[in-house]
Amino acid sequence: FAMVDASVRNALLWIAANDSSAGNRALVARILPTVPAAGSDDDDDGEEDDDDDENVRCIIERIKDVDCKVREAALDALRTRVDFEEQLTEDQRVEILRNGLTKRCATTYAKTVELLCTNWLKSTRFDPIALLDRLNPVLNEAVCERASRVLLRVASTIDCETDADEGVALVRKHLGGPEIRELRCTVLKKRSIVPPPIPARGGTDEDDAGEDETQKGIGGSSAPALGTSTALFLRVQCDISANKSDTITDIVSDIPTLCNLLNGHIDRLIEFNNDEDYDEVDEDEAAAFEDDQNFLCLQLIHMAKSSELREEGSRRHFITIMRRILSRLATPDDLVEACVKAMATAHDKESQFLQTVSEILVDVEDDDTFRCPSGHDE
Repeated sequence: FAMVDASVRNALLWIAANDSSAGNRALVARILPTVPAAGSDDDDDGEEDDDDDENVRCIIERIKDVDCKVREAALDALRTRVDFEEQLTEDQRVEILRNGLTKRCATTYAKTVELLCTNWLKSTRFDPIALLDRLNPVLNEAVCERASRVLLRVASTIDCETDADEGVALVRKHLGGPEIRELRCTVLKKRSIVPPPIPARGGTDEDDAGEDETQKGIGGSSAPALGTSTALFLRVQCDISANKSDTITDIVSDIPTLCNLLNGHIDRLIEFNNDEDYDEVDEDEAAAFEDDQNFLCLQLIHMAKSSELREEGSRRHFITIMRRILSRLATPDDLVEACVKAMATAHDKESQFLQTVSEILVDVEDDDTFRCPSGHDE
């Protein structure tokens, strides 16, 4: 079918979208060509690529079909005949997961788990962070969270043959022993919000001066910066962990460390907004940087809430940091609500929380920039 003419191809696309027979729609999803025909003429390559792109879009649309068999056929076609890296855009990947990882149909959910783990995750050598990078967690947080939960559940149960999860069973069927071990070890390996520092390397001062500052850790340290995909994955890991105390200790280390990291990201965002060259920065680049920093801060705040703040010293330290952040007029508006909710969680009694809020309002009123009309923050 790779050489079908335009009329036949258009007829197949019409059948896939409009035929009343679910069997016919499923059959078209299975046979539509998704790769260029071998030996095609160079002059026709662009036209054939467009045709193949339209075929892929048609298959993706069938994931929303009313019939389960058609949805299965579409997901099988995407798993076996569509390249995750080369043939799918970011929006298409997100659309597939959004429509597939739903509870409306257990079979469709299981087939999407099969696609996610045996094709997409495998293409990244089972690295969940690399997979999330291709889904853009800043813009697609809900879908990335669902995908992260699936990956963690599959990795935790894939070696338990008694597990009744249909999606895990499908993944297990496609992977051999070494691949199962690699998946489990790579997905579940210990990660932290503060990665180990990069070993010092030789080089001239000029080399160091030319290093991209965005790749450095907070405060210019040699530790790599926390990425958005890593932050979301670790936050989900904190949320779903059965043994929260051990998991959170591995990920967060301690509340003061998390608070220092949070302060560092907020400081970077404020410094960026106050930079005298801010107006010269490309608008899209500025928005992307601000979105990334806001996203990282929100993930860190959520992790702090997941830690339950049971230890008195950590709880008080966290409340102090939240109060300090909320008392700064320069704190980005996108973070205020999350900080207030996190601070409320850290208080045992509502009266104590209201007292802290009153103290924050007093701090804000005492701020010179609040009273000065010419102040930057005003």
